[in-house]
Amino acid sequence: MGPFIFLNGAFLVGLAAAALPILIHLFSRRRAVERPFSNLRFLDEITRRRIRRMRLRQWLLLAMRTLAVALIALALSRPVWHGPGAQKQRGSATVAILIDDSYSMEARLDPSSVLPVQDGDPGQRSLTRFEQARQRALAIVDLLGEGDRAILVFTAAPLKVPYESTVRDPALLREEIERAQPRASRSDLVAALERVRPVLASAKTLNREIFVISDLQDNQMQAILRDLSTRAQGRRAPPSDEREEAPPPADTSRIVLAARVPVPEETRLYLIPATGPIGPNVAVVWAFFERDPSGSGGRISVRVRNSGDTPIHEGLLQVYAGDGQALLAEGFVTVGPGEQVQTVLSVPEVPPDELLAVRSGPDILARDNVRYLSASATSRFRVLMVTGGPLSDPRVRAEATFPILALDPWGGSVLLADDEEAGAPIAEWMEERARGNRLFEVEVVAESDLGLMSAIEADAVILLNVGRLSAAAAELLERHRAGGRGILIALGDRVDPRIYNTQILPRLGEVRLENIVGDLRSTTYFSLRHAAAAHEIYTGVPIAPGEALSSAQFRRLLELRTGEGSRVLAEFSGNRAALVEEPGLLLFASSLDMGWSDFPTSASYLPFLHRALLHLILRGRIGHREPVVGEPLSHPLPAELAGQTFRCAGPAGIRLPVEIAQTERGALLRSDPVAEPGFYHLGAELPTFAVNVDTRESELATLSREDGELIFGSEAIWLAPDEEISRQVLQARYGRELWRLCLILAFLLLLGESLLARGRIRP
Repeated sequence: MGPFIFLNGAFLVGLAAAALPILIHLFSRRRAVERPFSNLRFLDEITRRRIRRMRLRQWLLLAMRTLAVALIALALSRPVWHGPGAQKQRGSATVAILIDDSYSMEARLDPSSVLPVQDGDPGQRSLTRFEQARQRALAIVDLLGEGDRAILVFTAAPLKVPYESTVRDPALLREEIERAQPRASRSDLVAALERVRPVLASAKTLNREIFVISDLQDNQMQAILRDLSTRAQGRRAPPSDEREEAPPPADTSRIVLAARVPVPEETRLYLIPATGPIGPNVAVVWAFFERDPSGSGGRISVRVRNSGDTPIHEGLLQVYAGDGQALLAEGFVTVGPGEQVQTVLSVPEVPPDELLAVRSGPDILARDNVRYLSASATSRFRVLMVTGGPLSDPRVRAEATFPILALDPWGGSVLLADDEEAGAPIAEWMEERARGNRLFEVEVVAESDLGLMSAIEADAVILLNVGRLSAAAAELLERHRAGGRGILIALGDRVDPRIYNTQILPRLGEVRLENIVGDLRSTTYFSLRHAAAAHEIYTGVPIAPGEALSSAQFRRLLELRTGEGSRVLAEFSGNRAALVEEPGLLLFASSLDMGWSDFPTSASYLPFLHRALLHLILRGRIGHREPVVGEPLSHPLPAELAGQTFRCAGPAGIRLPVEIAQTERGALLRSDPVAEPGFYHLGAELPTFAVNVDTRESELATLSREDGELIFGSEAIWLAPDEEISRQVLQARYGRELWRLCLILAFLLLLGESLLARGRIRP
């Protein structure tokens, strides 16, 4: 079968009517009778020229009439031209409708409108991108006919799939679409495509189609582009804790051609943007409270970003109590398009529950205008440093000086605690200067005092050249690690491998100590290099050959024997393990002081130590400390609360079930994914969670057509917001109908025939 078919083939019989003008012409011809007339013989040449013109006009008239009749017959038969991928016959369809219901779809189509959108008010709802998407989705549902099947997916995380399998009744889909509302999380388009992929791959229908109705945000699509590039190069996708740190490949445009979004073969993909003009849009992306030590108030550092294309002059910022009723402070901020600025607001008095909310002025997207935070929350982490003796011992003090100052730049107050000559005033002054500027708060205890503690309250423990531990201290460390918190072990000349291998390390992991190698008096040394460059501890650490990490000189170290659960993150020259990771444990095979190396003088010492501790404390999620909507809440289960029943309570009476998950880091409380921003409580004795929206969703710029073809392929069909869906879909399914073109050509031919017959057109 050729590229043309006829939907009403019976009317092709009408092509026979095209012979009528020819027959009429033949039967109406009259033979001329020659009668000589001498007086006209000089006009003979002129007569022949006129006859030739008359014959030409007659042939033209005949051709026009014949073609006009033929075109009319063709128009009645409805000819269809098949483009690539079009079906040769009508048939049933399996359709997947993917609707973006992330909060960016709440953006108003009219940038001049900043009034709140009222639920249930159709006039207000029509101002949003989501209402535009809703109408487009309903138009697709209207195309479903007898034998067609469809599956509906809402792409905000977590995915919402009203019916797990395809349905035949369009009324069910229409009902779900009409009552759907945007959710406060980000869109996960790739997961949605993965969800419908097996459904379409197993479909037996003639047509298989995916309709993606979304604002196609540029920043979200660029993230998809990076993931696809990683797959195309044959590399594994980096873990969630490393993904933001992994650099994009160099030649993305060519690489992605090998791995696009997961669309099954012989499936037609429609991209239907739901977009509008971008006006001012300020998002509160970060807020942090610092308490005033001399009063009941403090100050809030606020960072805002304008992802719109209109500058904000003197935009309003307000601080409310957590319930949103009491206004505590306000200020103004000016931010240009695409800019991010930070300002400080003074809060004279903090509410009793210490829950705060920062709000910006109204704009085209309301969800990102508020940031929840707890005044009791802190960005400081408590570190318990266990030394080989009391700080009053000069040798112990010398060993602890560099690690303490690296973790706490103002931590000299710890070193001065036993120094009577320095006196209390200096220590108090240093503590005062440290407020609001410390990432870690260091508490130092001697190894002999650790076993006397009833519990370790710190976020992480450092064993700094500890020679031996009592059974009670070792058990305390074991409970600390089992509770989901971390331990960093740094070795030194006090360490006895036999004691560690029999009394300490068996409680903590599989790694074991072997021989001490190296000579402090030798001129030879070991250099340090990374063994897992993409690991998050190396972010901000100069690790290239010749950089600070590899330039440090280590004169002595201990050889390590790793286990099946061990991961080597750094190596010494000679392929000797330098930093070994196990769940809740990092072991460094040399010292952190100047005894065995000059590492403390290296530019990589501070970031290396900081990020190693943060990796332990944050469980490999550096940069992901604040929970966002669409993700579950999790918190280590304290041993003293084991056996209790937990339930997550949120704003507006929200209740989420909580399960106890056993992980390699110990028992973990985990809730269902959070659907709304606000304050959540897992229990009275556990911290309050301030859950916010992911402000990356606030970027409203739309994906360019060029990048879209890289991600979805050039075969994807793009429909403009004002383009009729039914005509485009029918043409893609069955080809382009040409009956209108046939009628237009027939009309033009008849018009030309009329003018030529009247002599207004001369051949």
